[in-house]
Amino acid sequence: MKFKLILLVGANLVLAHVVTAISCGQTVAQGSLDVDVYDRETIYIHYSILGDGFVKDGRIMDIGIFGSNLAEEMARSKYAAEEMRKARKHKIAGTITNLVATTFGITGIVLALRDDDNGGRDLEISSIVVGAICGILADGFNRSATAAMNRAVWLYNRDIVSGQIKVWGR
Repeated sequence: MKFKLILLVGANLVLAHVVTAISCGQTVAQGSLDVDVYDRETIYIHYSILGDGFVKDGRIMDIGIFGSNLAEEMARSKYAAEEMRKARKHKIAGTITNLVATTFGITGIVLALRDDDNGGRDLEISSIVVGAICGILADGFNRSATAAMNRAVWLYNRDIVSGQIKVWGR
């Protein structure tokens, strides 16, 4: 009786190891599929001296004017698309504000270099101050656009990994 009990316990242990090995094999196979999907479908922003882009499936792609190409990718995720709309609005506002800042700054410098003694000093200073304020605003808009773009990419990648966005091979 004792021998049968030991044999039965031993057989159960072997069976448990076989079941564990099989289920772990399935988990590893599913894990490698998830890694393949992650490598192929997720996105990250690529910043460069030559211009910004994004990487998907190992390829660097142009981000587009005001992030238009990235916005097309983000359209698959509702929340990522909302963040991209916000990012694009802030990027446009930052660009316009930066142009205004440059215009006022150059105008102020030109007026200062003109060396006019007709009392135009107030106009020179105000142009430079308005240019500086617009420059600070432009920087804020651009930082906000970058943050929203990064949030959009994060939300998109979350939706890919969680399976909310259906992809081939999953």
